[in-house]
Amino acid sequence: MFEAQIAKGVKYLDQDLGQSWPERVNLRELDMVDCLYCVIGQLYGDFHDRFDTIFDGIELGFDLYTGDYALLTQEWKAKIAQLQAERQNKCKISFKSS
Repeated sequence: MFEAQIAKGVKYLDQDLGQSWPERVNLRELDMVDCLYCVIGQLYGDFHDRFDTIFDGIELGFDLYTGDYALLTQEWKAKIAQLQAERQNKCKISFKSS
């Protein structure tokens, strides 16, 4: 349901923090309704420290006007887990081929 927004959020984080940011997210604590335990909160300290307007966060899949935060959290967890696995494997392959 939030795939397009999450893809934009991933691109934003990749550009701002590099490809290793997924490793810094604690999936057990991830909760997109909480300003400290959402993706942005875990990476930058607090959602409101990073975004002045809620619109920026919504467009990038980090926030909702209203809606299902549990589903948003679930979809972010799945995407981050996928990125962790892909990027960890990519790193191992690059290291082995060096």
